[in-house]
Amino acid sequence: MTWNVLTLALYSAGWLFGAEQLNLAICNQGHTSERNIAIARTEAELLFRNVGIEIVWSPCRIFPSPAEQKDEPWFVVRVRGGRPPRSAGSASLDTMGKAYVAAHKHGSLADLYIEAVQQSVDRYGADTGMLLGFVMAHELGHLLLGPGHADDGIMRAAWTQPEMSALRQRWLRFTQGDAARLRSEISGR
Repeated sequence: MTWNVLTLALYSAGWLFGAEQLNLAICNQGHTSERNIAIARTEAELLFRNVGIEIVWSPCRIFPSPAEQKDEPWFVVRVRGGRPPRSAGSASLDTMGKAYVAAHKHGSLADLYIEAVQQSVDRYGADTGMLLGFVMAHELGHLLLGPGHADDGIMRAAWTQPEMSALRQRWLRFTQGDAARLRSEISGR
């Protein structure tokens, strides 16, 4: 038993040493519970670790200098209360989150709307923290990959019951193509 734990720890450490890094500050402006923020962080971290990217977390109040921003990719995610901008159906990720990117470009700021996330939780029976983490990963995907959605995986435009079921089982992930593009974008910044 001890050997299995040691092997897993060494494998994980080796994976992380070869991983690209994404620096992220999460700003809880929606008075979301710390439990849900912690779960969201864990879920987003696992999704990115599975594609070879390590998230390095920083408190919201700490922002890098312009020189530091040039050295490493830096992103800010705000968890917001209030009503989200409404541009699509209730299961659309447009209502649960928004990445601020120019057409065919990248960005560094995304908003997550906790009320819209909670509506999807109520509708599909998901866990708030878990869903928040998956929405965070989706919006971070836009910050790296730009606008547009995939036909499959976490970068789909809307999540319905099948995607929510896959999310609960942790089967909803970045596609292999998205994973390669994410790593390439991080290493190129």
